[in-house]
Amino acid sequence: FYLYLNGVNYVISIPRKNFTIGHLILLSITGHLGGNITHGEDHLTEPIYNLVGMSDEQINITMNYEDYANKSVFINLIQPILDDKCVKCHNQKKTKGGLQMHNFESVVKGGKNGIILNFDDPELSEILVRIHLPKAQKKHMPPSGSKQLSREEIKMLSIWIHGGSTLEQTVSELELNVDMKNYFFPTVNNFLPEIKINPPDYDKIQKLKSKKILVSQINKNSNFLSVSTINKRDFNDEDINKLFEIKENIVSLDFNKSSITDSAFLKLIEFPNLTILKLNNTKVRGKGIENLSVLKNLKRINLTNTLFDEEFIESFNQFPALEKVYLFQEDRDLSKNLILNDKQKNLLAFGSLILEEL
Repeated sequence: FYLYLNGVNYVISIPRKNFTIGHLILLSITGHLGGNITHGEDHLTEPIYNLVGMSDEQINITMNYEDYANKSVFINLIQPILDDKCVKCHNQKKTKGGLQMHNFESVVKGGKNGIILNFDDPELSEILVRIHLPKAQKKHMPPSGSKQLSREEIKMLSIWIHGGSTLEQTVSELELNVDMKNYFFPTVNNFLPEIKINPPDYDKIQKLKSKKILVSQINKNSNFLSVSTINKRDFNDEDINKLFEIKENIVSLDFNKSSITDSAFLKLIEFPNLTILKLNNTKVRGKGIENLSVLKNLKRINLTNTLFDEEFIESFNQFPALEKVYLFQEDRDLSKNLILNDKQKNLLAFGSLILEEL
């Protein structure tokens, strides 16, 4: 094109539009290669996967906690996190800040700015500091345009670092709670519906979160969601309509201390995969609760400290999959005047449990 503009004879004969097309092709190629260098080879697909809340390499392997209890925390839990979120910019070929994170030795060694693991004061470890910085800050890691660490992944890193950041430490030595075990070791669990469900709409989830409604994945490999309104005490029956757009994905609803009443039951039948329903500390009396018997996946209902009336207890006999109903009330005993059969005794929990004398 330079020769064309300078009037070189043998170049002038080539139509100008060919040079324009050539420029576009070259710019596309160099732009893509430049993106690979600065943001990793998945920089084009990563934003799309982030929007729908999934990885471009969905993990379908079932991990049983017992099988990993005596194995290295770093190799089986920490390194996979680093591989997924950090290694694309910190590897043998590309070392931003002179830092490599593709193996334990490299992580311990650190980079040009020093070590990222502080063995004397774990809380000040650079890797934890960078992760907790606001996304808008330049030093936040991973960069704001990249896939971010989940809350559980951040917690796992913190637990490992505070535990000494060793290669030998085993999974069982971490003493993980139930939530962390379920997140990192998602086993085949018949408790949840055994169906394939499409990923939820990311924008719709963000819209709910902006209204103080907590929405989270059941585990990192699942498209099922858990919803809680604990931060929105004025959440009422009409507000349930806001959840309809992701109703197929919801398996757990927690309306604890909300303004939900019996009128909610006719709306809740619209959630086909609902498995856990928590109505603790609400004004629910139980009128119309038999409508929920159409929910074939509903297995657990929490009605602790409600206005639930004992006359509606028989309604639970109609539920096809129900496994447990929690009916403990601080100011009264619902079971006082009831004669329960063996099935009801296993199904209904009224609290006031007494330990056997030794």
